[in-house]
Amino acid sequence: TVTVNANPTANATNGGPYCAGATIQLNSVGGSATDDWAGPRAYTAPNTQNPTRPTSTVAMSGVYTVTVTNASGCTSTSTTTVTVNANPIASATNTGPYCTGATIQLNSLGGSATDDWTGPNAYAQNNSQNPTISGSTIAMSGLYTLTVTDGAGCTTTATTNVIVNPLPTTSAGSNSP
Repeated sequence: TVTVNANPTANATNGGPYCAGATIQLNSVGGSATDDWAGPRAYTAPNTQNPTRPTSTVAMSGVYTVTVTNASGCTSTSTTTVTVNANPIASATNTGPYCTGATIQLNSLGGSATDDWTGPNAYAQNNSQNPTISGSTIAMSGLYTLTVTDGAGCTTTATTNVIVNPLPTTSAGSNSP
């Protein structure tokens, strides 16, 4: 009697692409078999069907292989390619401090990304790398947040503190006749 055991089904997938810092989710349809994973940077996840890799980095990108072994000892492998994109660079500055009435200039190093700004008094400016706010008031002082989003959907934030000073008060007088 000859018994030929069937190879298990191996099908590796992942939930990417990912942005740096996200958790990588690896998936296998191994079922009642043993799933052993291997990947970049000496990554291993023995006997784990759907492992995760928290706090991903660009260096974790690459080919991940799952080896599925069934109860008969037969094996099958499958691969999935994980892509971890670098987050964009965000740098927020302004040209202040300002005097009341001056134009506030917000600056981002942005470039090939989308720059969205928020700030005091419900200030919001979308898709603007270096917006200006004319007629500044003391109420416009505070923290402005820049959110940079790149083409892969990865985001990074930065802040800049805007200071608007009141104009000095002057009075002129004379004690001469």
